[in-house]
Amino acid sequence: MSGIYRVYTARRVAIMTAVIVSVLSGAQVFAQRGPSFQGLGALVAPDFIPETTANDISADGSVVVGYGLRFNQFQAFRWTQTSGFEVLPGVTGSIANIPRATSGDGSVVVGKSDLHSAGFRAFRWTSSTGSISLSSLPGGAVDSSAFAVSADGSVIVGDADSFFGNQAFRWTQSGGIVGLGFLPGLTVSSSARGISGDGTVIVGGSVGALGSGKGEPFRWTAETGMVSIGFSGGFSSGTASIVSADGLVVVGIGLNSSSVGEPFRWTEAEGMVGLGDLPGGQFRGNPLAISADGTLIVGSSFTSIGQEAFIWDAINGMRNLKDVLENEIGLDLNGWFLLGSADGISDDGRVITGTGSNLNSGSEAWIAILNECGKDADCSDGLFCNGVETCVANVCVPGVDVCPAGDPCIEASRLCASDIPTLSQWGLVAMTLLLLTAATFILRQRAVRER
Repeated sequence: MSGIYRVYTARRVAIMTAVIVSVLSGAQVFAQRGPSFQGLGALVAPDFIPETTANDISADGSVVVGYGLRFNQFQAFRWTQTSGFEVLPGVTGSIANIPRATSGDGSVVVGKSDLHSAGFRAFRWTSSTGSISLSSLPGGAVDSSAFAVSADGSVIVGDADSFFGNQAFRWTQSGGIVGLGFLPGLTVSSSARGISGDGTVIVGGSVGALGSGKGEPFRWTAETGMVSIGFSGGFSSGTASIVSADGLVVVGIGLNSSSVGEPFRWTEAEGMVGLGDLPGGQFRGNPLAISADGTLIVGSSFTSIGQEAFIWDAINGMRNLKDVLENEIGLDLNGWFLLGSADGISDDGRVITGTGSNLNSGSEAWIAILNECGKDADCSDGLFCNGVETCVANVCVPGVDVCPAGDPCIEASRLCASDIPTLSQWGLVAMTLLLLTAATFILRQRAVRER
């Protein structure tokens, strides 16, 4: 068989396979499009109070985790646009459970379960295992809490009771729960609150003697151990709570030069930089989430009407998120009179989740998509025939038809009509395969006889 004919046949066989596969599986994936804003609604059950709270969102913005109230006890949920709410049971014997964070794809959820008189247990949930207790550190009481998880769900951080007091921990499947210790001279307690995408950088705070008011933010790696990031920009005390995906940007809360709690952003080059606050209320803020590259930060601050969600970037500073959604992006938040906090943000900064108040259900979790796209994949409609959509300046640009004019496109097989083998070509390929099989059989028989 000539090389040209082999290539021709292989191509036709590949096309035949594609036709069969496309018939058996016609599933298409559609990306989130924006801008948009919606409340997540309430957990549907007779014994659930119609209020929900969001705590985190997956890296791609498709999965929200939070909790509702059932018999006045917190009950964790996992929400997606397609499936709605999924209630996540806590560890065996728990009466309540609060999720704190989710992995990059939303398949792993971590937090703490309330075992009533037996204390709290950090948990790790997956659909296959349910909620599994992470146990606690040796020598202490049984209480433990998980606050953050790596992108792949394999590394979890938090704090737990130990012989030396409440202590930051790192958990892996192979190593279990391991204490990270304390900063020198600040040995009353420590807590790990944030983790980089690959799980190699952990941030949190270590606290000194009770009544001293001294707390210091730390950054931990396996190579350096727990190291203080130091103070600059007029800050004198504080703790770190979140970190960018690459581990280079650390965000937390510290006492500024006016001895007021203010969110800060730290890099090795710039040190601590205060993020300010929203105008009109008490000077106070709480950073809750950060984009993958560390350029966007969301959380809560105070205005004249109470606690409100903020969004921060280096160009615009801290802004009221509700004002941004309504006045700059042009979304209709009809009925929502307050967005109390922004608790999670997708890696690309396009999707934010939080909790607010509206006229219909009181406190309710919400999700907002800030722009139409951040990358080409955000524009994909999952279709073949109309070409590949692209993202240009946060706007989706339609693709170009794949098949030339006059050559019909068959979506089910993802092929142009001219590429589909004719009946004679099907027969030619079948005959070729039959001859190849027969030739192979004859050669094997000859080889056996010659042994």
